[in-house]
Amino acid sequence: MSVFREEDFNIGFTKFITYSLRVIFSIIFIASIGMLGYFIIARGNKVSILLTVLYALFTFFMYIGIKKNINKRMMIGLTIMLGLFLRIIWAFSLHNIPVSDFNQIYEAAININKGDYSALKGLKYFGRFPHLIIIILYFSKILTMFGNNTLVALKSINIIFSTSSILVTYFILNEIFEEYSKVVVGTFIAALFPASILYTSVYCGENIAILFYLLSIYFFIIAMKAERKTILLICCGFLLFIGHLFRMVAQIMIISYVLYIFIYNKEKYMQKFKNTFIIIMSFIIPFIITGNLLVYLGITDRKLWNGSEPNITSVLKGSNINHIGRWNKEDAEFINKNLNNKEYLESESKKIIVDRYTNTNVFKVAIFEVCKMSMQWRTGDSGGSFWSQLDLKNDKVNIDIVNEGSAWYQIFYIIVLFMIIKGLLTGLNEKKEIINLFLIIFCGYACTFLILEAQERYSFIISWVFVIISVQGLYPIEKTLFKSEHELEETSISISDDK
Repeated sequence: MSVFREEDFNIGFTKFITYSLRVIFSIIFIASIGMLGYFIIARGNKVSILLTVLYALFTFFMYIGIKKNINKRMMIGLTIMLGLFLRIIWAFSLHNIPVSDFNQIYEAAININKGDYSALKGLKYFGRFPHLIIIILYFSKILTMFGNNTLVALKSINIIFSTSSILVTYFILNEIFEEYSKVVVGTFIAALFPASILYTSVYCGENIAILFYLLSIYFFIIAMKAERKTILLICCGFLLFIGHLFRMVAQIMIISYVLYIFIYNKEKYMQKFKNTFIIIMSFIIPFIITGNLLVYLGITDRKLWNGSEPNITSVLKGSNINHIGRWNKEDAEFINKNLNNKEYLESESKKIIVDRYTNTNVFKVAIFEVCKMSMQWRTGDSGGSFWSQLDLKNDKVNIDIVNEGSAWYQIFYIIVLFMIIKGLLTGLNEKKEIINLFLIIFCGYACTFLILEAQERYSFIISWVFVIISVQGLYPIEKTLFKSEHELEETSISISDDK
């Protein structure tokens, strides 16, 4: 009779998730190349050429710095300063105002400051989607503090949080990788990552949320190494709770933590249950308190996790094969028509979803899911430039990324994807075990986005995963590519001595 060995399961799970991601990222890679072709042919390339040359120069100087073995702190400091500079230049290169959902959030914040909370209640938009209430309250406070300069203040805060995320990414990379070159290159990718730069001018909560997601990850990694974990795990869960308030999709992070603890953590099962319990409670208790407090104070009549529109409606729209899972008039009209009867809307939505998947040809469903995944992840900026420039006239835009610079961020994204695929193909045996956490996180969000309504900007919240797992693609070339001049001299002397 075969005996269950936890180590064998760990290896088998790692291989399964790695091989699955090879397929997934290959599909995304092909779709991204297709988008690059479209951008080059259908749009202008003036800004793309300039930015590509500029990025090539930055990369050359980074390479020289590593070759000369410049002090790590200096390299990281210069990289963060470069990231800050790029974010400032972009964010203030256009004079944009909130659009679409972001405009509704901004208008609601203005009304709150006038004492009108009606938009947050009942069947109004934010009563239907109360997960946006914290962002509204955040906007209202910034309006109170900065008045006419609110939009400048919001952009400035986005820049600060986005730049701080580069620093935390460095801390994470430093915990994962021992190699100087990997840590520096990973931080460099984070600093120049187009999505992180382009979203600083978008009035959304992700810029703030991402920093807290990363801090949570950092404390989790430290906790997995430490003997005394309690305080670290509490910080991990609580920081994730704060990030969750600004972009409420952290449930996948919690599940990923739990999976990692039970699959890869070497401690006894009782300790695993304890670690899991601490993280979950430090996340969920403050979240429940916050949700109930908002109702108690009369700010809203809905809990943050229980809007007047059932969550299943996002799955309903995401299951519409004819519209590739995107927003569509057909489902929107059905939802609006039945909002007054939440139980009926929920039950009927489930029936429609089941009917769509069970009564459609399996081959067609498979194509639908592949198309949906490709559309979700195919563009490297996740919609940042689009939302920044939407409805803007030419005189309000100094750097036209949408019409002249799309190829630039797509090229960068394709290089990152190539590094990820290379890491998945060649770095399996060398891979640090903690990397599996990031692979699990990506798989969790990829599966979630396959189910929910599709929209490119949803993937921005998890874009930092690409930065971290791409570093694995440096193996094993960094041993020769980034060999310092001192090491090259020693190699030359050694060869001469042998002769």
